[in-house]
Amino acid sequence: MKIAYILLVIAAFAVSSQVVMDLIAESGATASASQQAIDVTPNVVVEGESAKGKYQLDPTVAKQVEAILSGQEVTDPLTAATTTTNTATPGQASSDPVGIPASDDTTTEMVPIPDPLLVTSAGADPDATASDVAELRTAPDPIRQKSPLHPQMVTPGNFEYLGAIRPPLVQGRSSTFGYGGWAVTYREDGDPDGPDDGFPGSLFIGGHRQQQLVAEVTIPRPVISPEKNLDDLSVFEVLQDFGDITGGIRTHLTAGSSEPFEIGGMQVVDDGLHWTTYKYYNVEGRDYLSHALSSLDLKRPQPKGLWHLGPFQSGDARWHSYKHAGYICAVPDNIADRYLGGRNLMSGLQIVTGLQKSSQGPALFAYKIPERTPSPGASLDAVPLLWYPMGSPIDKHHHADSWQGAAWLTLGDKQTVIVVGRKAHGPVHYGEPRPGDCYEDKGYHGSSYEAQMLFYAPGDLLSAGRRPVANVRPWYRWDSTTPGGGIDRFMFQDCGREIGGLTYDRKRNLLYMVEVAAGLTSENEWEVLPVVHVMRLVN
Repeated sequence: MKIAYILLVIAAFAVSSQVVMDLIAESGATASASQQAIDVTPNVVVEGESAKGKYQLDPTVAKQVEAILSGQEVTDPLTAATTTTNTATPGQASSDPVGIPASDDTTTEMVPIPDPLLVTSAGADPDATASDVAELRTAPDPIRQKSPLHPQMVTPGNFEYLGAIRPPLVQGRSSTFGYGGWAVTYREDGDPDGPDDGFPGSLFIGGHRQQQLVAEVTIPRPVISPEKNLDDLSVFEVLQDFGDITGGIRTHLTAGSSEPFEIGGMQVVDDGLHWTTYKYYNVEGRDYLSHALSSLDLKRPQPKGLWHLGPFQSGDARWHSYKHAGYICAVPDNIADRYLGGRNLMSGLQIVTGLQKSSQGPALFAYKIPERTPSPGASLDAVPLLWYPMGSPIDKHHHADSWQGAAWLTLGDKQTVIVVGRKAHGPVHYGEPRPGDCYEDKGYHGSSYEAQMLFYAPGDLLSAGRRPVANVRPWYRWDSTTPGGGIDRFMFQDCGREIGGLTYDRKRNLLYMVEVAAGLTSENEWEVLPVVHVMRLVN
């Protein structure tokens, strides 16, 4: 049995390597014309403060925004004569090849986790004793997920729940953290004077949804609260007060409309803060510019953009911004250089208020921000790695689903791409909420909800980048039926399950996941706060 298993693993790696080599050969045939055009020296957008201390849009940006709002076609002189393709250009080959697991050519055999650190709940373990239950109720220690492991993939069994942190109650500022947390990203060099507690760096996190402002905060040591009480949690401190990372672009796009533009996602890229924006209720189904880059100084963001992934307003369903103007995550440099032509970022969007134009499940598009910053209106060369059309949705899709964060995880030789969000159950209901519904707004409703995490095989995504429709299946779904329980058991909410975003400290294998509207504190019984759940990857 052991010999057969070893032979199966060896064969799997051989097939996986051949798939990747085929991808490299096909991808290396031609260089992307649009990428060559983008690398031409652009007109850099500079935005600054007015005499009154308020941000004013650069005239070039303002002209682009006005054109968008009036429905005019926006072109970039650097890319107007080019065509963005979905063919990856070759990067510099690594001298140490990396095996890329795919669901079809890896062993599906999973083995029980050795020596679990802590039973997750008495109900999940039939062998749990009264002492186990008592330990859980006061558990200060990490909770190791008691799920099977895999030799090539990161699985739920590699997760360890460390607890949660929360924001402070703030007053007299331009925003609050209440009803916020809809976007988050990790900064490696943030909070340099912070304590040596194993959680260095800082987080950029969105404030109240109405203002769409962002603050930078510390990362205190997380606390496990068995009673799901926000008063038990460590409170982070504000390093940079709330600021408009768009430098006025988002407000100018909204232009007083009741259908606002919102921050879709954030990612620290070198010494800049990369972000996306989308129109929350896009009844016209219009394709908008969506990606931009600002400084890390929230008082002086100096935004550059907006840009679009792939051809802008092309009419091609793949490239509509309602599929990519949301969450952002990083691709490991060795993978990006070897298999994606240096495209070291991925972004995606799945939204119920633009059902016809969005993905019917998670979406991921690989791209990079050129060293020479492109001018406003530019089309960034991108590769669609994952999206689902109306006629071919993800398995178990529900119109009330909401996938809000992604990360490319690496743990030694293992790797997996995860997407996290809210999964709806039961029949689809559209309209005003029914008695007992979790959400008060008109729209799509489910009977119940849970937080879930989808696991994708990287080899599947890389191969899907060569197909017209990249609707690959998740390799694994972490839900309430998973051995050891789902991530939903860590959520604080009683009914709804809003995940605001996800960010990853790759160096320390720490994941930070925001739960929006998690609850109240005894200090203030009307301002609903988010919490940030902290998890660690372990072998």
